[in-house]
Amino acid sequence: MRNVPSAGALPTNRSVFFERCLVYLLGLLSAQNIFYILRLTSTCFNVILIVGLIAAVYCLLHMPDNRQTLRVLFDFGMQGYLATILLSSISFLAVLRQYDRLPYRSYLNGLLYLPFFLGLYYAVYALRAHKEWLLRGIVHGFVLNLIFSVVQLVFFERGPGFTFFRELFPQGGFFLSLQWSNSMGYADRSNLIFFYRAQGLFLECSHLLAFTSLFGLFAFSRMNKLLRWPLFALMLYLYTISLSGNLLIVLAVFAVYAVLRLCVRQRKDKPFDPNAKRRAVLKIVGTAVLLIAVLLLLYVFSDRLRGLLDDFFASLQTSSLLDSDNAPRLAKITTSIDAILQKPFGVGNNMAGVYLNMIYGETYRATASAPLTLLLENGPLGFFFYYLFLLHPFIRLLRLPLNRDRAILLAGFIGLFLIQVGNGTLNTEYIWIFLALARAEITEAEGHLPDDRKRGVFRSRRARAEEKAIPIP
Repeated sequence: MRNVPSAGALPTNRSVFFERCLVYLLGLLSAQNIFYILRLTSTCFNVILIVGLIAAVYCLLHMPDNRQTLRVLFDFGMQGYLATILLSSISFLAVLRQYDRLPYRSYLNGLLYLPFFLGLYYAVYALRAHKEWLLRGIVHGFVLNLIFSVVQLVFFERGPGFTFFRELFPQGGFFLSLQWSNSMGYADRSNLIFFYRAQGLFLECSHLLAFTSLFGLFAFSRMNKLLRWPLFALMLYLYTISLSGNLLIVLAVFAVYAVLRLCVRQRKDKPFDPNAKRRAVLKIVGTAVLLIAVLLLLYVFSDRLRGLLDDFFASLQTSSLLDSDNAPRLAKITTSIDAILQKPFGVGNNMAGVYLNMIYGETYRATASAPLTLLLENGPLGFFFYYLFLLHPFIRLLRLPLNRDRAILLAGFIGLFLIQVGNGTLNTEYIWIFLALARAEITEAEGHLPDDRKRGVFRSRRARAEEKAIPIP
């Protein structure tokens, strides 16, 4: 059996309670990016980063097998990526020498954030024995996002917009949805949106949908069955009327999960049923056909649903780069490619937006795609090692027998790749938590499987036939 680090648990009830509270709090705080409590120079730190750093220090002092844990987390891909971040200081100094007015604070902020992200990543993995408490916090945070999105919709329809977070936690990047007639009292209208966008406890709608792509399936899989489908319908309604192209990513993740569920093995307490997958396929197809038929009937006889479906197709259309609404995004991508060709070795970690803004103007503050950001900041080596770091757990999950959580993680990785390519999301707290969960699942699975059972999803017919008689834990 492969030697993997044990989860470890402290013997006292008090310490176990403290660990569970820490993990639950991390899960709950992962479902937001608006609460900041610490400010160093011009850098604001989200409260989850502070809690994550406290949890990391606690784990370093009290958890066993820290050396092995660090070896698992900081593999070859992660070590190479961190090395390219340090090496990017050379390209940063070269660019700073060429453009002496280039703001250097962004580079320092990136270095300042990095240990907080790594601490959060380490803490979630080290406390993996309490994974269900982490997911419980994520479920509650997800439900709170839906509740606050409904509140925002009510304020959008009846009042001046939902300004609670703008007053108590002022954020420069907080987008506020309100109607044009209620916008006269705002001197700065750069962050005002004159149609409804569900954003919950996030700065903008795209962050909420990115979080849903990674953790929405975890949330729905652990909800009460009486709440699951009403909240799922509410989520689809809120996301559809938001007219966000990221809805397509959320739907793709849910579709991938539905397909992967067909590959899940029978539980060991049930005899093998060769017709189980066929029935599952028929059930999914039959449900889809029935749902489409009901929607078509309602579309014909209901004006409200007709408008909702029109909004749905409009949101799917906005996901295309050829759509006219995405012309600024396409311009950012082409400009970023031009900047990469001019600076093939990068301009320094966390410097892409500052460099584009200074060289190409105020319109170009971001690359609009995470792979382009990596290439522009850390060069080809940074791009290579970062995606080596991402692909490693994805491939290892493919080699394991599937269960519900592994299917969710695999679908989440698909969503993560799509988010990074289409949305530009790179370093956020919930992405690091997702990666730590994936590592924890691999450690738990490989610690209970003999070497001859660590096989991939795509196996030969002979291997599949041999496994029919082997119970899957």
